[in-house]
Amino acid sequence: MVNETGGRRTQRLHREGGSSFHHTEKSIGLVPEIQGMQNYFFGLGLSRANFIHGEGGGSGYGTTLSIEFNPKSHIIAPKINIWTTGYFLIFGGNIGLNAIYYLSNGRQNFVLRPEIGLGFIKVYLNYGYNLFRDVSMPGLNRHSLTLSYYHTIYPWKRKG
Repeated sequence: MVNETGGRRTQRLHREGGSSFHHTEKSIGLVPEIQGMQNYFFGLGLSRANFIHGEGGGSGYGTTLSIEFNPKSHIIAPKINIWTTGYFLIFGGNIGLNAIYYLSNGRQNFVLRPEIGLGFIKVYLNYGYNLFRDVSMPGLNRHSLTLSYYHTIYPWKRKG
């Protein structure tokens, strides 16, 4: 951009708003997932997230409300999750914390599941450990692997 300042021409060295590769996204998305080790759960969530993508990497954070279901053991589990992610080139990682309330045949169990894993942009593979798991409730995993994908359905604020 060229400015006229007192008869002198000056050129700006930097673009306002960052690099041409930079963009931010605030959005609502659907999050399908499969989770388990010995007992498998299928889930679907609705997430509110912020993502920032730059020249060599990016980051994101959000909150997800979801429901998990184990068709074999007939366990249903409402879940809330807070998470953050980041990546550089092709290497990424993420962490999160889930609060899950398992329900099955009149039994219930509340667990907290911290997670850590690998991620790239909006695809995640996490390892989690269920704290406070009731060992007498069949069909629950102590350890879990979760594969999930954030699919943007409503980007209400996008820049870049």
